[in-house]
Amino acid sequence: MNEERKQQYFAELAPNYHTLTGNTTQDIFAQFLDTYSPKLNITSTSTVHDNAAGPGTATQVLVQRDNAPKIIATDYAPGMIDTLNSIKSANTSANPAWENVTTKVCNSDDLSEYADGTFTHSISNFSLFTITNAVKSLSETHRTLKPDGVAVVLLWKRYAIQSLLAAAQDDVKGAGYAAKNAVPVNGPQYFERDVVPNQVVEAGFEQSKIETWQMDLVVDDEAQKEKWDGLYQFMTSTSVAMGSTRGWSEEEAGRWNEAVRWAMGEEKREFGGLKFEAWVSVARK
Repeated sequence: MNEERKQQYFAELAPNYHTLTGNTTQDIFAQFLDTYSPKLNITSTSTVHDNAAGPGTATQVLVQRDNAPKIIATDYAPGMIDTLNSIKSANTSANPAWENVTTKVCNSDDLSEYADGTFTHSISNFSLFTITNAVKSLSETHRTLKPDGVAVVLLWKRYAIQSLLAAAQDDVKGAGYAAKNAVPVNGPQYFERDVVPNQVVEAGFEQSKIETWQMDLVVDDEAQKEKWDGLYQFMTSTSVAMGSTRGWSEEEAGRWNEAVRWAMGEEKREFGGLKFEAWVSVARK
């Protein structure tokens, strides 16, 4: 995906990000924070960088916690920062922790406006795969962390949407179609466990100070119907649907929505819902 198409995609996604993603990226980060928070030691005196923040998926979790930190949220897509600013404005009166959130349009592989040792924590929540030069971005993370600072990187191991789109394509066009015509995903190399740890080491962190493990999330259509419906909407009413059905006849394209419903049902039969798997890597400077 070239730069212009990336910006168009992010601008399309930003206003309804939480709906269209089924809130999956925020929910997995919250799950991570619930289990790992004592080791992170994020307090009201911490300065956290929500790096390539999108609409602030990590920020929105952090401001709900006791002793919420100072947060600097950056993203290179203006639409994402605009959405985050709207969320901040809508919630500051009810939650004063939002007053400690600063936003900035900024590229993750060039943090030159931030001095060495600015942050106690840096969080990249399902965003590294959108960055052109991931190692450079991680190097900037290393540089801007304080001594003993912590970097957190979450990425997909299994992205349910990818599997669902492929299944729906094959349902309409026949088995094997998706293998040659699937919609590309950003950074498929990150599905492998060791890619991020290796990049983190290349960026300057020590191998012995890196932990990596898997976390899972299942979205079902009963307890989480709103999220289920949002994911369906993402696959049927955005540019993802157009990309999946490009070159199809009108009759074939007209079967797309039902094929997506069928694929979601098959996924539920296999996993109990739509199954997302994530890699979590935590590195200490």
